[in-house]
Order: sequence, then structure tokens, then C-alpha cells
Amino acid sequence: MIKINKDTKVCISLAKQSGNFGTRIYNHVFEMMKMNFVYKSFSTDDLGNSLAGARALGIKGISITMPYKTPAMSFVDEMSEEVQATQSINTIVNENGTLKAYNTDIDSTGIVLRETQDRSHLYILGAGGLSKSVKYSSLGMFENTTVVTRENWEIIGSIKSGVVFNCTPVANLSSEFDNKKTTFIDARVETRTGRRLAVLQAARQFNLYTGENFPVDYVLDNIDQILEG
Repeated sequence: MIKINKDTKVCISLAKQSGNFGTRIYNHVFEMMKMNFVYKSFSTDDLGNSLAGARALGIKGISITMPYKTPAMSFVDEMSEEVQATQSINTIVNENGTLKAYNTDIDSTGIVLRETQDRSHLYILGAGGLSKSVKYSSLGMFENTTVVTRENWEIIGSIKSGVVFNCTPVANLSSEFDNKKTTFIDARVETRTGRRLAVLQAARQFNLYTGENFPVDYVLDNIDQILEG
């Protein structure tokens, strides 16, 4: 059990609808590594004031999730090169009141995409912050890339091969590709691939928050037990 005191560093996540994934993973690792940190997820409809509060209270790390990865750019002081390139933030570090923004989604998506075999065509489903990160991390990797949005969603039925990366909250898409020569990557945290992506991005995020190395293999090997609490 983490013993909270006046010196405990706080990390949070901000989302339209918060979940327990990051809370369970981070607090388990903090306790295992005997670190004086605690992590809490929050739902918010007011990103600007939420970040202003985090700045004022000295919240050390802020994870940004859907749908705030691009809007968060309006409320930070410094942006890393990858944030400027992708126009997407998923990690903010508060350095004595200065909010520094990073994108660790490019780390996780890059790892997963480099593991794929068919490099003929990448289909990215969605046009939000994660979609931009996937497109950035895939540069030079595929012969062709198509971003699938509401405007051209109907092309999903015509996809026969390649890699399909779901960056939307739409569930049950994998059944569309069961009998096709496609590799389907689902970023939703409820899925196996989504959980792995979340853990892989947390590796750099954790290091940015704490300066320590994240136990990626341990977390992946024990993720079901960790999430059960």
C-alpha cells in the first residue's frame, strides 16, 4: 500500500470519460518499486481549467487521452518535436509550473508497426490524435497509406490485405477482417493489442514522470492480474 504524505508526487490522466487502466498499472508499479508517487484518473469537460489546476497544484505528470490530444496544445508552454509534427499530445510534465508536452504514442505505435510483415498498405481508421501519431511513426515504412474517416468509411469493405490500425472507439471491427489477408491492430484498451500499446507508451511516459525505467516485460506478463487489482 502506497503511504501518501506531503511529499507524494501526483500524476493524473484527463479524459472525457476516465477509466481504470492507467490507475491500476501505475499505482501497482509505484508500489512495487517503492516510489512516493500516486496516480489518479479524472473525467473533465473543461480541459483548460483542469490543466491550470494541475499547473497550480504542482501535479507532476498529466496523461492526455481522447478527445483532448490535439486541444491540449493550446494550454502547454513547451512542445517536443514529435508533438509539433503530429499536432498531438498524450503526456505533459509539470516542471516547476512549466507544462512540457510530449507524444509517447509514437513510441508504442512505431514498435507495433515495425513488427508487421505486409508493408504494402497501411489503413489508419480515424483522424484524431492517435491517428496522427500512427501516420507519423509509419513514415517510410509502408508503400501506401490511407486514412479512413467518416467520409470514406465505406472502403473498409474493400480492404483485402495490408495492415489496418483502428484509432477509433468503434468496437467489433476485427470481424471485418477475419477471412482476409490483413493484420488488424486495435488501439482500444479493452483489446489485447490496445493493452499492449498502452503499456508500451507508458514506458517512456513513466520515465518522463519519474526518471526511472518502466518494467515493461513484467507488466505485460502480469497485466490481467494487475488490472484485476
